[in-house]
Parts: sequence; structure tokens; C-alpha cells
Amino acid sequence: MSNYYELESLIGKIKRAAIDVYMTDQANFYEIDGDRYRYRGSGRGAPQYCTRPGEDGEGGGDVSMGGGMPDFLVNHLDADFRAAFGNIRGQVDAIFTSLKDVPSGASLMFEESRSMDAAEKLTPKGATTSLPAGGGSSLNLNNAALSQRVNAVHGYSYRLSSRTINAFRVAYADRLGAILDAQAALAATMGMAAAGQTAVFTKLREDIATFAANALASLNALAGVQSAGQGPGGGHFAVGGALLTIASLSGGPGTAALAALGAVGGLIADLWPDAPAKKELEFKGSNLESMMQSIADAKTTLLRTPVEDETAIRQALTNASAAIRQSPASFDISRPEYPRGGGEDVGGPGTIQHNRNDMQQLAATCQLVSDDVDGARLLVAGADGGRGEWRRPEGIGIGPNGPYDAFRDLGSDLVALTRNTAAELAEAATKLIAASLDLDATDADVAQALAREIREVKQAEAAGDLLFE
Repeated sequence: MSNYYELESLIGKIKRAAIDVYMTDQANFYEIDGDRYRYRGSGRGAPQYCTRPGEDGEGGGDVSMGGGMPDFLVNHLDADFRAAFGNIRGQVDAIFTSLKDVPSGASLMFEESRSMDAAEKLTPKGATTSLPAGGGSSLNLNNAALSQRVNAVHGYSYRLSSRTINAFRVAYADRLGAILDAQAALAATMGMAAAGQTAVFTKLREDIATFAANALASLNALAGVQSAGQGPGGGHFAVGGALLTIASLSGGPGTAALAALGAVGGLIADLWPDAPAKKELEFKGSNLESMMQSIADAKTTLLRTPVEDETAIRQALTNASAAIRQSPASFDISRPEYPRGGGEDVGGPGTIQHNRNDMQQLAATCQLVSDDVDGARLLVAGADGGRGEWRRPEGIGIGPNGPYDAFRDLGSDLVALTRNTAAELAEAATKLIAASLDLDATDADVAQALAREIREVKQAEAAGDLLFE
């Protein structure tokens, strides 16, 4: 099996094989004789030879004849053959030059990993995170701490009642998990797009190597050359098919789980188009001209495969951006209208002191969820490494940077969504602390109380205690 790193060597061999076809054609009447061509009409005692190019496809075209040949005739043949050889080498270069330097996609690992890490910070591992009214909580998130925190936010908001808590509950409590679901799906779509682009580059490099090896075998077969390690040539072979399934795009963090399970997987499946089909190629021709035309035509088909794959990736990204605009409430929560102050009258189980403590625990938990969401935001922002990671030679894919612009645009949308969510949860934490202190506290009191409660929540998490049961 040929390797893309051997492409330069294969191109040299293809040049020599094409020249072999030219020289062994009936019009020229030569046969291959080691590192030279022997004229099949040579008379006894006066064989006519022409040097054959080396394995790199270079050189050749020097004519000689036993028994002597006039210099002017030798020079004329030399010039004709050298010009013909140069023309053939130019035809091969015209086909293969644009297939060189296709990136491996290895640098896109950072975009994939950061996006998928962001998704794992937010996403569920199974059932939907739409939380039931009344305070029942049963999330099971990839991020165990986030699971506890979202459950606690939901549970506390129904356990207690006040003007501030009620405003927060109406806007957030029942929908917080579903919003994180949807944002995670956006981050996972970005990660899968980066993984998909890597797959496109990897598969294209494999296909180009196969394309070159089959072109060489086909030319050798036409010239009557038996070459060790080369296939018979002329047969069909398939190219493309980089995007087989969502789950197979990558072995990166969380890809299979996100694609296969729960609401996130369902949303991604809705966003992701069907993978383009593989394409069949075949080289066939009875002479050099028809064979070279067949190879050139097959290259055109070969280059349609990354275009179609990248178009599918771009469509998934633009589908995600369109979904945000078509259903903004599924990805973001409007800022709650909090009461302007006073009259909290916290109701719920226990004493006033107990209620106040629960309210402050709720505030601290909101702040911790805010921190989690903000961490996801930073990862998404870091995933946009710039156009350079997506760049490729001219003529490969849908443009000089492929679907990068759609990747960048979705990343910008998701950064804005997670920034809003984190800011609104942080604001809720401040409002809840202030309400728990009956709005009489100073800013310093609010900050001190919130810091204390955050420490206690983290201690409870470290001890394995659920925040809310």
C-alpha cells in the first residue's frame, strides 16, 4: 500500500512509466531494455538505443547506434526525444502538482479537543436534562460536580420561596439543564467539525497515494512492464467517504458518547447532513494520450470528494448557527426580572436561619455553575486557533480555509451564549445573597457571604455529599 509521504517518488516513477508508454508505442517502435530503449527495427550489428529516464523520471533521450550514425541525425533524434520526454513530464506535473502538500490535519486536534472538552463540561450523558416542575432532580452529567450543582440549583429553587427566588425559578430552574444540553451540542458540533476536517485531510492523502499507485500500475501495464509491488492497473478503486458516521469521526474526548446518547446526540444528528458517498475511479486507455486523459479526468472526480465532505461539515456548522436564530430560547435564557428590593419573606422548611442558609447555599451553587459555564466559554474561545489550521493548497476543498469561517462563526455564537449564561447565574448568586441578608448588607458583606458559601459547597462535594436530596 502506498503512502502519501512517498508521493514525490511515485510521481517520478509515473513520469518514467508514461515515457515508457510513449517509447513502446507502435509509432516509435522501441522496447524497454533495462535502463535504455532498444529500437525494435535495429539491423544486425547496428542496434539503435535511446537512454531511459531514471526512477525519478528525469534524464533520458540520448540516442546511439552501433556501427555509427551521422552526428546530425543523432542530434536530431536526441532533440526530438528530449522535447517529447519534457512534454510528458510536464503533463504529469500538471496532474500531480496540485495534489502535493495536503496538510495532515494534526494541528486541528487542538480545535477538536478544546471544543469537545467544552461540551463535556456542559453535556448530559444520557436522558434529557429538561427538569420537572416541582423540584424533582435526577441529572446524570459527564461532569459529576456539575450534575450535583444543577440538581441543587433546581431543588433549592423549589424548596424555598421569595420574590428573588421565584423570579430566578421562572426564568432558569426548570430549563437550566436543557440549556446546557443545547450549548453542549453546539460545542460538540464544533469539535466534530474539526475532527471531520482532519478526517477529510487524512482520507484525501490516502486517496491521492492510491490514485498515484494505480496510475503507475496502469501505465506500467500499458507499457508491458512488470513492476514488483504494483497492482495490475486499470481496475476500479474507491475514493472519498471521509465522513462515515458521526461517532466514527474521531477518537477524541467524548465524541462517541456525545453522538450516541441523550439529547445532545439527537440534536447533533439533526444538525449533521448525510455523509457523501464514495466515488469509483478507473484508469483506462490504449495509448499514452488516452491514458493521460483518463488520469486527468479521474483527478477531477477525486477532487470532488473533499469539496463534498467539507460542504457537509460547513452545512452542519451553519445548521447549528441557524438553529440558534430560529429558536434562541433553546440555547439562552432571558435575564430574569428581579424585584428591586425588600419584601422577600422567604418561605420554606425550617427556621428563618435555616432558610437563609439554604438561600445562601443556592447562591453559592449558582456561582459555581456560572464558573463551570465560563470555563466552557474559555475552551470554545481557545478552539478558534485561526485560519492557519485549516489552510490547504489551492484547488483542495471548498476554499483556501475550507469550512473555517462557519466554524469561527459558530464559535462566536457559542462564546456569546455561554458568556450570557455565566453572567446571569453570577448575577443570580449576588441577588440571592443580598436577598438572604434582607437587602441590608453592604457589598463587602455580600462578597464575604458568597465566598464562605462557595467554600462550604466545595467541601461538601469533596466529601461526596449531595448538595440537595
